[in-house]
Parts: sequence; C-alpha cells; structure tokens
Amino acid sequence: MRLKRVFVLLAIPVVALGAWTVVWFRIADEVKASVDAFAADQATSGRSFAHGDVAVNGWPFRVEATVPQPVLTAENGRNTVRADRVVVYVQPLQMRHLVAVIEGPIAFADATARIELEPEHAASSLVFDEAGRLERGALDMTKIKGRMIEGDAPPAAFTMERLQVHERREAEGGARAALEMEGLDPEAEDYPMLSRLFIDVTRPQPIDEPVDRAALERWRDAGGTVDLTRFEAIAGEVTVTGDGTFAVDKLLRPEGAASFRIAGAEELLARLERSGRMTPQVRTMLEQMLGLFEQVEEGGRKAVRVPVTIQAGVLTVAGLPIVPVAPLLPPEQPS
Repeated sequence: MRLKRVFVLLAIPVVALGAWTVVWFRIADEVKASVDAFAADQATSGRSFAHGDVAVNGWPFRVEATVPQPVLTAENGRNTVRADRVVVYVQPLQMRHLVAVIEGPIAFADATARIELEPEHAASSLVFDEAGRLERGALDMTKIKGRMIEGDAPPAAFTMERLQVHERREAEGGARAALEMEGLDPEAEDYPMLSRLFIDVTRPQPIDEPVDRAALERWRDAGGTVDLTRFEAIAGEVTVTGDGTFAVDKLLRPEGAASFRIAGAEELLARLERSGRMTPQVRTMLEQMLGLFEQVEEGGRKAVRVPVTIQAGVLTVAGLPIVPVAPLLPPEQPS
C-alpha cells in the first residue's frame, strides 16, 4: 500500500507536467499564429509586415517567440521600420500582456531620409483587451547611438540618453500618446544639446481603421481634432512650452493653431555674443525682434509668446508664412 502511494505521488507531478506541456505547446502555437494575425491586421490597415521564420522557446515557464528581420512598411511603400530581431515574451497566465525586446539596430526610412538607432536596451510593453484591441503600449530605449542620413549629405551622428513613447486608448474610442526624449546630443558644434523634449497629444474622437481617405473625411466631418496637450523642449538656456488644437481641412491638410512660450532667448543671445559667435549688432537686432512679441511669464522666467497657425496649407509663425503644409494623404488619382 505504501509503495502504491509512492507511485501515485510520483505520478501526479508527471501527469501535471505532461498536461502543462500540452497546454504550453498550444499556447506556443497561438503565439506563433498571432504573428501572422498581426501581419494580416497590418494589411487591413494598408501596411505590410514581413519577417523571417518565427521560433518559439521558453518551456515550461514562459513563451518566448523570436521574430527575425521584422520589417513594417507603410501603404505608400516608402516609409519603413526594420530591426534585426524582436523577442516577444508571454506569460501563459497573462496572455493579453506582451513584452518585446528589440535587439540590434533599428532603422526608420522614407523616400528622402533614414534614421538608424543602436540602443543599449530597447523594450516594448503591450496590453490588449478581450477583443484583441490594443489598450495601451509603451516603448523604452536607453543609451542610444544614432545617425541621420539625408540624401547625399554626410551622416549626422547623435547620441540620446533615453527615448520613451506611450500610447493608450481613451474613452469613446479616442487615443492619447506621449513622446519623451532626454539628453539628445547632435555631436555638432553648431547645435545645442536638447536635454528634454516632451510631447503629449490627445485625439478625443474615434477614427475608423484602416486610416484611409474615407476614414479621415468621416473623422473630419464628425468634428475630429487632435489636441497638443503639452509641448516642452529644453536646450541650454532656452525653454519652449506650448499647446494647441489641430484638425484637417477639405483637402486633408492639417489646420489649427498653437501658442508657444519661449523663455531664455535673451540669455542665449548674450552667451553667443560673449563667445564671439554673434556680433553685438546682430544681438541687438534679434532682441528688438523679440520685443515685438507679447511678453509673458513662464515658470518664473520672462518669456515671449509666439503664435503658430496652419491655415490653407501654410504654416505661419507670428503672422509670417514659413513653409507650405502638404495633405496627410496624396490626392486621389483619376481612374
């Protein structure tokens, strides 16, 4: 009888392990299939997602899916994001929460420029609801070495201490996203170090997927807006803060208005004159120009308020037209 009990006690963990192994492999198959499902979702949204053969490991405590050479391409075929490898970790008891570690260089490219990032560490956290929709996501990169390649110009190198991107779904189908950057050093004498950049954007109204011309028009006609909740940039003595609201016009061009407060400009001009990089005459002229703006206070410092508008396809700063603004989507070609 005692021997029988021993066998039963030994059999219980063996059976449990066997049952868990079956469950684990089913979950692993689901994770592998979810990569293909993600590619299908991108196709529905007008994008494409390509990758190498997916390998699943991590038995018995976690599911670890390795996706080699992932490439995400936008609808126009010119904008791409690629990486060497992405390793996705899934806890079997928390299937709606994914953690992805991005390994190797990350490249962003369009028709005219390319940005290459080599972070010391890069990871993403994604949480989905019961319907498989993204509830919130985050991307975190640290100790980044990068360079920008534009046309035939020499590559512009830079380093960055940290880059974070956050996104979450809001009530009524809206969305909110934030970008935070710390310690961006262009490694060029003519450009100051950007110690902090923070951008917080909210879209209160829902927009249909895929985001094509028809979806943008419906969103526009329903009163869709994008709110620049907060903008903050700090470079040397200069601090720039701002907020605004934007929409799209009949041609799907951005339109709207924002207000920016600039503090520390006079200190910057004084330093440039002391270093010999600016003549006293130029400093005086620029200070007179600053005096034309509305004087305000920002964080206990004197600042000037600079209005920025986008109207009829033109970006205007303090009433002066600066650059044209193109539609979010190219015009429809006649059939």
